[in-house]
Amino acid sequence: MQRSATVLGPPEPIPNLRKIFMSKYTAFRCPEDLLELAKVKAKKDRRSLSNYIITLIERDVHDMAPNGNGDAESEPANNHRRKLASR
Repeated sequence: MQRSATVLGPPEPIPNLRKIFMSKYTAFRCPEDLLELAKVKAKKDRRSLSNYIITLIERDVHDMAPNGNGDAESEPANNHRRKLASR
């Protein structure tokens, strides 16, 4: 039985995932007791604290929609929703 060698071309470039799903580092003040409760809830939900907080923010801003006058405040939420939908 004769085997033939398969010649592969150069590998496909892998898109830079950091550019696609880039997050911005953000620091904010939070009451210590509230932070501890959030950590407990995140652990119970098997999430990181960051993921838990992002999920809460996403739920809260989900109903935001452009009001037709070019409101820049709603545009970041719409962009984020489009990114999530394309995953």
